[in-house]
Amino acid sequence: MSSTSIPQPHPVGETDLECGHKEALFCPSAQPDWEGAKAFGVVTGTVTVPAVSYLAQVLPMSQQLVELTRPVSPAEVFRIAAPCATDRCQHFEDGHCQLVSRTIAHLEPVTEKLPQCLIRVSCRWWNEHGKEACYRCPQVVTNSFSRDEKIILVATPQSRTQREGTVENQETITAKGETPARKNSLLIRY
Repeated sequence: MSSTSIPQPHPVGETDLECGHKEALFCPSAQPDWEGAKAFGVVTGTVTVPAVSYLAQVLPMSQQLVELTRPVSPAEVFRIAAPCATDRCQHFEDGHCQLVSRTIAHLEPVTEKLPQCLIRVSCRWWNEHGKEACYRCPQVVTNSFSRDEKIILVATPQSRTQREGTVENQETITAKGETPARKNSLLIRY
């Protein structure tokens, strides 16, 4: 697939597998403080080759779960789902998640089998793009410090990229307790 070709989502419920869902859809790249947030995976692998291990049960985000991840953010350790913010999200445009469209357009699949994911039926990515989203999902880390140009491109809202003509730093870590190694690092938020 060409790096400039952004795949169009299926209308919800019309993917090649029966994946339509009638309730509110969940963002699989949510932040831990979103209402209704729950962990559905743990980030494993390495910084350059991350992998998500899917949990046997979803865990509601709690202060205890957040504390377990210190000194890093929960979104570096867990994959978190929460109700999709739709128009309030920088990645949502024209009624669809552009983040998953860019993920499919720019990242290669990392699995040939559907992961054992407990949020699939309510996942916006699955409902819009079916198995193609799932084949790439295990490499997504919501808060990433990757310097990989493809990851940065995928995580940067397209309208911003077009407007500025380049991929820029979206946000820098400023939280208390940051480590010197991260002080000047690029934080990419999926």
